[in-house]
Amino acid sequence: MTPSPVDHDARREQLTRVLLALVAERGLEGASVRAVASAAGVSIGTVQHYFRSKDEMLLFAFRQTGSDLTERAERIARRALSVRAAIRGILLELLPLDARREAEARVGIAFAAHAMTAPRLAGVLRDDLDELRRELADAFAQAKVADPPQAASAAMALVDGLATQLLFGSAAFGADDAVAVLDAHLEHALARRRRRRA
Repeated sequence: MTPSPVDHDARREQLTRVLLALVAERGLEGASVRAVASAAGVSIGTVQHYFRSKDEMLLFAFRQTGSDLTERAERIARRALSVRAAIRGILLELLPLDARREAEARVGIAFAAHAMTAPRLAGVLRDDLDELRRELADAFAQAKVADPPQAASAAMALVDGLATQLLFGSAAFGADDAVAVLDAHLEHALARRRRRRA
């Protein structure tokens, strides 16, 4: 009997989902090729067929998470009723406010730490951050803020800090507190409009 053909894209995506779950739960140290194979119920050779090394596996997974975030951000921007709502929605996607976003935030932190010593991963991370900054700057420009690039950088820095507090800070600082801080920041940032020419 001829075995069923393997959908290679689906298998690669399955292995990537398993890897991301392991990173979110155990960190990069717990996401070896062997651990991925075991969690996915396949052989080590199967994992190595798709990814020649752990770094290659991590790079693919990091690109996948970035692609997923970009897709969600574009969907949020399309559905938003105002520029402010679009900016707010995109920034909320970067905060660990539920189980999915918490896992993604943990994965992002783990990958960023690994990128310190992995030049290829660092390059991808740099490109992703630059793209996010450009997109946010474009949105702030549409909102006619005084300095769109600065507003984008400040918003990204704020979200990074809020995410760190939610993941590792006191239980006294929760999701509602983080959203309130973000809303207050946006209120202030969007009030700083460009002066109209006389």
